Amino acid sequence: MSSTFHFELGRRRGLPILMLGGVIDEHHGLDAVRSRLPPGEVLLDLSGIERLSSVGVRAWVDWTQHVEEGGTRFVLINCSPAFVMKLSRIHGLARLGRIYSILAPYRCPRCTSDALVVLKTEDLAGLSRPIAAPECRCKECEALMEFDETPESYFAFLNQKGNPAAEPAADPDAQSLPEEGAPSRKLRQRVSTDRNVEPYALPSYLQWQLSPAQQEQIAEGKLQLQPDGAQRMVTVLVCSMRNFATLSEAIAPMQFVQLLNDYFEKLEEILFRFDGTLDKLVGSELIGLFGSPVSRPDAARQAVACAIDMQAAMLAWNRTLKEEQRMPVQVGIGVHTGPAFVGAIGSLRSRQHTAVGEAVKWASQLSTLAQATEVLASETTLEGLADAFNCIAISSAKHQTAGPPIGLCKVTKRAR
Repeated sequence: MSSTFHFELGRRRGLPILMLGGVIDEHHGLDAVRSRLPPGEVLLDLSGIERLSSVGVRAWVDWTQHVEEGGTRFVLINCSPAFVMKLSRIHGLARLGRIYSILAPYRCPRCTSDALVVLKTEDLAGLSRPIAAPECRCKECEALMEFDETPESYFAFLNQKGNPAAEPAADPDAQSLPEEGAPSRKLRQRVSTDRNVEPYALPSYLQWQLSPAQQEQIAEGKLQLQPDGAQRMVTVLVCSMRNFATLSEAIAPMQFVQLLNDYFEKLEEILFRFDGTLDKLVGSELIGLFGSPVSRPDAARQAVACAIDMQAAMLAWNRTLKEEQRMPVQVGIGVHTGPAFVGAIGSLRSRQHTAVGEAVKWASQLSTLAQATEVLASETTLEGLADAFNCIAISSAKHQTAGPPIGLCKVTKRAR
């Protein structure tokens, strides 16, 4: 896998085209591209995108919005599997450009050859739900190929409200150009049918902070966002690496960065599975919120269950690392429920939903106190959850700036 981001500008069948490749992460070079884009419709070829990290998603959202403010309208073509999976996981990401085609992974069971097949989203949009992968035959042996992903997950972005599947003014794959700007019959029907539908648009920062399930429910009106900027009771989860310094000194910088990316991907997936909000990533630390910006009565239970699954995932990963003769990743997790000021904080370019206050201080303190493989939760978090988890009471803890001592428990597993 390439570790660098690269791009190339050109023209295809009369339209300007921007081809992106490599990895979009904290070292992305998207800003260098923006000043070179012309106004109007631009084809965006994403066949070379190999990975889009959490930081990269945020950078992508900000960059796309700024480009569109400058008058450039993207038509996404040949979206790579890595990009398609992000489209389907993060609700609303697909609305930041019109999607013309994606690359779908297939494998031949007879000759074991792999292929990436171009699928037009307009053709997929007309299929019945749940969408099944179109049949495809192997070019080597003519056998019927097998789709190499789960169709429900891979094509999930097509079910999102406001799905932007569309054709560019000029078909990038056509032998002859169609009438300028003339949409297909299917597209005209869809535009007229959906003319009065105004899909709910989340603030851009929440599109990478909330789980896809929560975003879908918000878009459908099943969940409501809390008013911004207020003090509320929230549950905060802080997960941090115990051997961060040791790992950073023992392995090469690029290997360490890849390890961190894998680490955060695993934690993030579990956080979203429990409908947590990704507050921020700092060093080796992940901070998750439960109960904001969407209020939920079971926030504490979800946070503790999430922490247990995170530790289980780390143990499983460490077994794999041991087989590969690599050093283990050791984490401690703290969970606390308490008051915090929650809302959008930051500049226009770096705004995010976050929490500030005692709850965050205590969760961070508990994360520091937790030994490797441990989950420490405060008594306030575990109040009313005695039957849900197996807990061992330990001595109380005191924080220099967060009020009187609190009771602590080590959570070992879910109660049967």
